[in-house]
Amino acid sequence: MQVLRTEYYRLDRIKMNMGSMKIEERAARMLSLEGKIAMVTGAASGIGRRIAFCLAEMGALVALLDIDDVKGRESAAEIEAQAGAAIFLNTDVRSAAECRRAVEPSSNVRAG
Repeated sequence: MQVLRTEYYRLDRIKMNMGSMKIEERAARMLSLEGKIAMVTGAASGIGRRIAFCLAEMGALVALLDIDDVKGRESAAEIEAQAGAAIFLNTDVRSAAECRRAVEPSSNVRAG
């Protein structure tokens, strides 16, 4: 029962803090991905590329995974030119070993 009371108290405090904010500010705060890492496969082109850009706009550090070095590096550079944070990792997602290898640099960037 104590846990529920504590949770309700915490939710009430959040509501009070957000009550003074405009709805746009509340939405931006709730949808922010600041401090998060997003790994996007197929990020050098098409839908994957667009998703990577959207996630960067929301504040995520985006790890772009693709087998196309040229387009992948161009996409990462473009995200960074628009004040986003991105890293390109040449990764063939058909390989479990390459997927595991892609996770390590992404987590190191976050820690750094």
